[in-house]
Amino acid sequence: MSTHEFDVAIIGGGLAGGCLARQLRLAAPELRVGLFERRADGGYKVGESTVEIAANYLARRLRLNRYLFDHHLLKNGLRYFFDTEAKDGSLFDLSEIGTDGYPYHPSFQIDRARFDADLRDMNRDMGVDVRVGVTARHIELSDDGARHRFTLERDDGASQACTARWLVDASGRARILAKTLGEPTVPVDLPIASVWGRMEGVADIDAIGPEPWRSRVRHTSRYLSTNHLCYPGYWIWFIPLRQGVVSVGVVGRQEIVTPALRDPEAFLAFLRGHRAAAQLLEEARFIDVMGFKKLAYGTRAFYSPHRFGRTGEAGAFLDPFYSPGSDFIATENDHLADLILRDLVRQESREDLATRTELYDRFVQYRLDTMLPIYQGLYGTFGSFALMRSKYAFDVDTYYNVWVHAYLSDLHLDTGWISDQLRAREPTLAALENVRTMFRRAADRLRDEGRYFSENLGGFLPGQAPMESFLHRVGKDRPRKEVLRQFQSALNRARRDTLALYTGAAGSESEPADLPLMAFMTPRDLLAPQDEPPGAQA
Repeated sequence: MSTHEFDVAIIGGGLAGGCLARQLRLAAPELRVGLFERRADGGYKVGESTVEIAANYLARRLRLNRYLFDHHLLKNGLRYFFDTEAKDGSLFDLSEIGTDGYPYHPSFQIDRARFDADLRDMNRDMGVDVRVGVTARHIELSDDGARHRFTLERDDGASQACTARWLVDASGRARILAKTLGEPTVPVDLPIASVWGRMEGVADIDAIGPEPWRSRVRHTSRYLSTNHLCYPGYWIWFIPLRQGVVSVGVVGRQEIVTPALRDPEAFLAFLRGHRAAAQLLEEARFIDVMGFKKLAYGTRAFYSPHRFGRTGEAGAFLDPFYSPGSDFIATENDHLADLILRDLVRQESREDLATRTELYDRFVQYRLDTMLPIYQGLYGTFGSFALMRSKYAFDVDTYYNVWVHAYLSDLHLDTGWISDQLRAREPTLAALENVRTMFRRAADRLRDEGRYFSENLGGFLPGQAPMESFLHRVGKDRPRKEVLRQFQSALNRARRDTLALYTGAAGSESEPADLPLMAFMTPRDLLAPQDEPPGAQA
């Protein structure tokens, strides 16, 4: 049996693998790239909602702007609704966080079945060796500079021996490399589950409801948003795809989102138990239903100095509340593409590549570490508009100010910037942990005092408001001090607003003095009086 040789072999032909193949061919058309997908139809996957980092990656790295506008839906931001304790609020009365103008930085709702299939076709046309209906088996990873070996087995039983200089696992939760290496799944203390499906007949949210409700968002399209109905311990999503199909799902604590909901009738009954959801689902029916009993997991490593790596869910996954999955694909693919090109095109030394590989790996692990405090132990905050105004503002401010800005500026490929981020790891995580504890304690008090649902009807926060002062500068030349000052401002605003809610002093003219940035970066109770002397400002 003859052996087929590749420069780069990518196992998994979905979003992560397909994007990396295209990225490599655009950057270096001479590379022999193989893309291998087990399912002949590619399979239906979630991950339809992109946010700003992923959208920039698809437009800038992959040159897919026109394709996205032609074949998928422009997204109108993330949108959150907050219900009564009895879940009986009309959709049109629920408090809301969401855009009232189309986003400054665009993103998209992508139909994954079409996108993944189209991407495989594009890759094939670009010269990528795309094979579907094949499974990679008998993987032998090299650690001495030799080529990796594996066998491709077709559904009809035929096989092909292959070698590759680089091997990338993009197989999703199949996690081919982890199994090859005998690695156990790295546990993450985030016990959440999900059930979802595609539906037809979901009502057009833009065509219903009273005029004042539609005018509140200046008649921009709520339908194009990723819509969340938020409750203590879980949330429900509505994501439009195309031709009237809508992705509908629930994510929540495992005792709430149980495997029993994978039955379509049981899931539909669960959804219709919320009046606001029922208003959208009067004539809806499921096309299919799927689920995961545990969403979150980590990995020992994303990239290896022995020329293999993982991208997307083949590596790790945390939580979809802010739609970060494709953001991680963008970052991981950029790292892998950079390492591959440095090796195969620029022919950098093995020592230099190993140093950069280790730095990139530590950075992605750090990014996961900074995300965990957004969710861990905080599902109990999600159902309170009064509290989520503060949490949402802090979360999206930090996302734009730090991470979107860094990606648009290509800082995630700058070893100096990455090293600075890693040196600040412990104080940054301390600040995020302080904020996490603050939000959790505030939710407990609101619940104990019967104030948790007190503002869940009639409220509205424009989704872009927290970033208005700096949004136009994201991705431009911003001094490090400006980013740090904005982070300090976001921390102080979160503390000020949450403290007022915690003490019941919202609207009071007396506000706590702002703290210096370093005051947040050691363990402390942000809801207690702060009497320390002022420190150096950012």
